[in-house]
Amino acid sequence: MAPTETPGLDDIVWILYTSGTTGRPKGVEIAHGAFMLMRMCEHWEPAYTWSEDDTFFFVAPNYHLLGIGLSLQAFFNGATIVVVREFNPELVLREIEVNKPTILAVAPVMIQMMLASSNAATTDFSSVREVVYAGSPISLGLIKQALEKMPCRFMQFYGSTESGGAVTLLRPEEHDLSDEKRLTSCGKPLPLIQIKIMDQGRREVADGAPGEMWIRAPSIAVGYRNQAEEWSKVFEAGWFKTGDIAFRDEDGFIYIIDRAKDMIVTGGENVYSSEVENVLSLHEAIFKVAVIGVPSERWGEEVKACIILNEGFEVSQRDLIEFAKLHLAGYKCPKSIDFMTDLPVGGTGKVLKRVLRSPYWEGTERYV
Repeated sequence: MAPTETPGLDDIVWILYTSGTTGRPKGVEIAHGAFMLMRMCEHWEPAYTWSEDDTFFFVAPNYHLLGIGLSLQAFFNGATIVVVREFNPELVLREIEVNKPTILAVAPVMIQMMLASSNAATTDFSSVREVVYAGSPISLGLIKQALEKMPCRFMQFYGSTESGGAVTLLRPEEHDLSDEKRLTSCGKPLPLIQIKIMDQGRREVADGAPGEMWIRAPSIAVGYRNQAEEWSKVFEAGWFKTGDIAFRDEDGFIYIIDRAKDMIVTGGENVYSSEVENVLSLHEAIFKVAVIGVPSERWGEEVKACIILNEGFEVSQRDLIEFAKLHLAGYKCPKSIDFMTDLPVGGTGKVLKRVLRSPYWEGTERYV
C-alpha cells in the first residue's frame, strides 16, 4: 500500500509478535479496524480519564502491546507523549522528575526495578496521576509494596497480543490494600468485551470453578502470520482461547491462576504456580520468585521455587518451605528451592518458564 492511500478497516496494519513464554513467538496480524474498535471500548470505559492535559510516559518496548497500544490511546486523547530511549530504572526515575508525566505504563518487573533503586525513596512521584501496569502477572507482595510507596492511582489491564488491547481492568478504586484477594484479580471486562470460563469439554463452568479463559472482542486479531493451522487451534466460532486458566468470583472479578502449560500436576492434584508465587512474594527476603514443576519419581511432578533474594538477606530453603506451609496446603508447597541470581525473561520481563523448566526435564517426553 502506498503511503498516501487510506487503509481499509480489514487491512493488516501491524504484525506484533507474542512473547514466546510457552513456545516460539508468533506474528499476530492486527487489522486497522481492530485498533479503531479497541479505542471505542476504551472511550466507553469510565476508568480511562485521559485528556489533552496528560503527559504519557512511553517507557515500555515499542514492539509490545503495552507500549504501542497505550500510546495510541494517548494519541486519540490528544495527550503529550514523552519517549524514554530505554527502560533503565535510574534513568526513568530521573526523567519522571524532569518531564513530570501524569501517566506511566509499565510492566510489573519495571515497577519492581524502580522500587529497588536507591533513588526511589527520594523521587518525586507527585506528577504521576496513574500507573497502568500489564504484560505479566504481578505478585501480591509487589503490588502491596507499590501501593504503599508510590502515591498514585494504579490500574491493571489484562490482555494479549491477539486481543489487540485490554480485555479486563482492575480499576483504580479496586486497588484496596485491605482486600488482598481482590488485588490478585485482573478485574472485569471493558465495554463490548465478553469473557467465559470453559472446561475441557467446551462447557462454561460455574463461578469459582477454574477453566480456560475465552474472550470475544471487536479487536481480536485476524490470525497468525503464515501459521493458519496454529490460529485455528486458538480461535473458535468468534472466540479466542487464551490458554490462561482462570476463575470468576461471585462479584464478576476474574482471577488468572496460571498458564495451562505452566500448571503443575503433582500426585494427581493441580497446583497453580501463581498461588505459590503470591505467598512466597510476601516474604521479606524474596526479590523475585518463579514456581515450576520438576520431575518426581513419587508424584510425577513436584513443586520447585526458583528464587532471587533481596540484597543483604539470607534465608534457608527450610525456612521458606515452612513459611509456605503457613499459608498453603502441603501438596502446594515447594519440595525444593533453587536460589538464583537471575531468571530467564522476555522483552517485557515476563519469566520464560519453558526455559526455566527445560534443564530439569531434559531427556523426558514432557513439554517444557
